[in-house]
Order: sequence, then structure tokens, then C-alpha cells
Amino acid sequence: MADIDPYGQIQQLTPRPTSIVDAISETKRITEAIMRSNPLRNARVDDGLMVWRGNYAGGGQVSDSYLWIGEFSPSDASLGKAQRGFLLTRDDPKHARALWMYDPYADTASGSQSLRQTLTMHDADDKPILREARAGGVQFPWSPIPLYPTQSLFITVATSGSTTESMPIIPAASATDGATKTLYRGYGPMTGHRLRGMINVATTVNPTVGVKLFISFNNAAGTTRTTVEQFVGPSSNVFLNFDEDFAGLGVVGSEVQVQVQVRLTAGTFKWSFVFPMLCWSYGQ
Repeated sequence: MADIDPYGQIQQLTPRPTSIVDAISETKRITEAIMRSNPLRNARVDDGLMVWRGNYAGGGQVSDSYLWIGEFSPSDASLGKAQRGFLLTRDDPKHARALWMYDPYADTASGSQSLRQTLTMHDADDKPILREARAGGVQFPWSPIPLYPTQSLFITVATSGSTTESMPIIPAASATDGATKTLYRGYGPMTGHRLRGMINVATTVNPTVGVKLFISFNNAAGTTRTTVEQFVGPSSNVFLNFDEDFAGLGVVGSEVQVQVQVRLTAGTFKWSFVFPMLCWSYGQ
């Protein structure tokens, strides 16, 4: 067993003046801590900026940097100071933007638009892969909602001369029939707060038809909407556009059901061609 030196212990615990050796030791400790943790663990940086230029970065602007974390323009209108965000570009010869988050519309002319930062992702050719919508959901890509016939609507009709073609038509009697019929129905996701549809309608010399969409969601409120009816007169071949905004109704992320409803409103029925091109959900 080693002998205990009481005098040596007293010397070790007695305070003494610092020396150059102590300063070097403390500097070494701080440097090693920085090297072990980058950025510093539990660090807090107020009004700070971190820029990594990379091998293919330019002269130091936001878009020139490989990684930029800090202040962005336009300023936050409500705070009157620069907003915080980040931008990551690809460190290759194209130096294309890859991922960023900030609000490019923060300071509108009226100053009434609150800050709403959105996330955007581009591919190596600087083409969009993902764009978050300011009102919720995804601005890009649009999500298709295919529509399918609800009954056997395809019959053979004469198109020109002796040519015939199988077409989807309004299933009505030869006389006036004003009953509303659901010709198509589709289901899909609401990845944004808007719903858009395009429908091709062609009529002969007799009928006038009305076309509308019935839209329902499986969200908490069970939201439904019937669009304004659009009318197509005799001897027409038109494309009808529907674009409905459901911002603030909690439909983003829910499932939507779309019904194409058609009725004969005037004239006598011969045939009317109704074909929905597609429906999409998207954000803005």
C-alpha cells in the first residue's frame, strides 16, 4: 500500500496563481470541444448566419452558397425584420437549388399578409419535385382523381356519313327528360385545398344540357358542395372547367368523392356526349 503524503495533498489543494501553462491547457480543451461538436452542442445563436460556400459556390449571395442558414428577404412584415430560413444547393457544376424553406411573399404591398414559410424541392435540372402550398397541402405535383362511368353509357351512334362510334351519352328517353343523372364518379386524395375538373360536352341540334359536380369529403366536418350548373346548348362541342376552392375547411389530407351530374334542360333528346377529361387536387 502506497504511503499518503499529507504535505503533498495540501500543496495540490492550495490555490495558486495561473500561468501560461494553464492558458494553453484551457485553449486546448476549448479547441477539442469545438472539433468534437460542430456546431457546438446546445449552442444558441441570435441573429446569426451560417454559410458554407462549397466547391462550386459563387460570390457569397444566398443563391451562390452551397448551404445558407440565416436571414432571407423579403422581411417579415409583422416583425419588421428579416425572416429566418435555409437554402441548400447541389455542390456540382450545375449548382442547382435542391431544397429551401422561406416565404417569398412575406411583405406584400399592403403589409397585411402574414408570414407563411413553405418548403420547396427541385431536381438536379432545377425542375420542381415538390412545392408546398401557402394555404396548406401541396401546390405541385397535382394529384389526379380519375372518374369512371356509373352505368352502361356507351352506345353506338352515327358520327359522320356511315361512320359509327361507341360513345358515352346521357341515358334519356327520346322525349324531354329533366331528371339529374350521375354519369361519372371518382375518388382520390386531397393533397391541396383546390379541386379542378375539365369536362367535354357535345350536343346535337336538339338538346340543351346542364352539367355540375357534386363534391363530398370524408373530413371531420363531412364537407359537401354542389358547383354552379353550366349549360351547353344545341349543336355545341365545348370544354367546361370547374375550379373550386376549399381553403380553411379542413379538406387537405382527406379523401374526396366527385360526381359528374347531367340533366336535359330544354329541347328533345337525341344524344349528348359527356366525357370528363380528369379531376385534380392541388394547392396554392
